[in-house]
Amino acid sequence: MNVIKKNGRQESFQADKLALSAINTAGDLSQTITNKEGQMIAADVFKIVRQIRGDDGLTSVYELRTILGNVLKQFGYKRVAQHYLCGGLEP
Repeated sequence: MNVIKKNGRQESFQADKLALSAINTAGDLSQTITNKEGQMIAADVFKIVRQIRGDDGLTSVYELRTILGNVLKQFGYKRVAQHYLCGGLEP
């Protein structure tokens, strides 16, 4: 599965980047998401994207951002999800 980046370039889906984003965003709020939990969150995101786009599908960073926000909420990290989703809108 490939991801269309903001600059239009494509790269392969990397679950580790999603996990790190979740972990770092939680850290911004003085909360902790463990590496294991980050991996589980990223796996859920991948599963959802694969259901939508298929194994060889094409997604975007915008779609991944939205799905990651929703998965964070499902894991009980509502404040982290809100910070993550709103953080991308700041100038």
